[in-house]
This record gives sequence, structure tokens and C-alpha cells, in this order.
Amino acid sequence: MIQVPLNVIRRESGKKEVKKVRHSGLIPGVYYMNGIDTVAIAAKPLELRPIIYTSQAKLVNLQIEGDKETKQCFLKDSSFDPLTEQLIHFDLIGITEGHTISVDLPVVLKGQAKGVREGGVLQQNMHKVRVDCLPADLPEDLEIDVSDLAIGKALHIKDFSIPHLKFEAPPDTVIVSVVPPRVIKEDAPKETAEAATDATAAATATTAAATPAAMPEKGKKGKEK
Repeated sequence: MIQVPLNVIRRESGKKEVKKVRHSGLIPGVYYMNGIDTVAIAAKPLELRPIIYTSQAKLVNLQIEGDKETKQCFLKDSSFDPLTEQLIHFDLIGITEGHTISVDLPVVLKGQAKGVREGGVLQQNMHKVRVDCLPADLPEDLEIDVSDLAIGKALHIKDFSIPHLKFEAPPDTVIVSVVPPRVIKEDAPKETAEAATDATAAATATTAAATPAAMPEKGKKGKEK
């Protein structure tokens, strides 16, 4: 299990204080665990990068300003601004010895699917799976070999069994699949286009026939002798 250090400061709770923290360039967060009060914290964006932007589950060694001992925890959740996609909040959950934890385990696909080589499209329905286990039993990720996955086939939660690891999603939940390629619509047949042209010509001819011809102008009568 990869371990990452994280230094944070304490902050005041409340919406106004959260705004002040963000304006100062820090990211607000919380640390909590069973049996203790939630601690409002803040961290530098750069120090959060290896914890937030990663494809692996990592153990965080949290050092809160003013505390002598570090606390072991996991990233429980993170929030991003819907417009800027910037990190705006993070939650850390502490580890209680002998108790299971609930963590999002990253899904990592390996190999090229057989169905993709045949023209199919690979669809990854889940990029993370929620699991329950003891901290010591948590793998870094769920690695899936998709090499034998054919068109129309899928891999489900029930297809994987890892010792001491319990998936929270239903067994029939699809993780990854290969679907047939989309059918491309062809242009209208040549016969259809020609028929449309003939119909337009016929309609034009009918209109012309129904329109009265202009009467010739009468000439002047000559003088009688």
C-alpha cells in the first residue's frame, strides 16, 4: 500500500470561513473517524495532488498543525467546481484498528479487447468500485484484463473475487463491456433520387398545362372603300 504524507492546518467551520480559506489559495476539508469530533482542516492544492489525482488507493499520513502524532486515513470523498472543474473540498476518514473501511477502489484495464480488434467499441461503465475491507487488505487498484472480451460480452462485479474484499455494488453491475459498432446510415438510393426528380418534372408540366395561354391581340380593321 502506497503511503502519502499530508500537512494541513486547522480552520474555522462555517460557509464564510470556507470562502476565506478558498480566497487564501487553500482547499478546505474535514477529517473524521468514529469516536472523535470532526476536525475542519485546509491544505495546499499541490500537496493534495498525489491523493486526489491518482489511479491508486493510497494511505494518507495526516499531520494536523499543532498535533504531535500523525493520523492514518483515507480519502473518503472530493468535490469539484462544475464550471472550472477545480477541487473545492475533500474528506478524510481516519482508520480505527480492527475496523473495516469503505473506499473507492480505482479500476485499471489491461490489454486490448478481442472485440475491439474485431471492430467493437470498449465501454468502461465503472472507473471506481466501492469496497469494504480492513486497511491492511486493501489493494492499490482493481486490475482487469480485457484481452478475451468479445463483442457483446461484459465483465460484472460477480466475475471478481478478492480475499477479504467485499464489493458494495450488486453482483450484476457491469464494469466493462464491448458493444457492436454503430450502424452508419447510407445515402438515399439513386432510384429514390431519380423518382423524386421525375415527380417534380411531372408536377411542373401539370401546372403549365392548367395555365391558360395568352390570347393574341386583335388587329385593327382596314378602312372601307
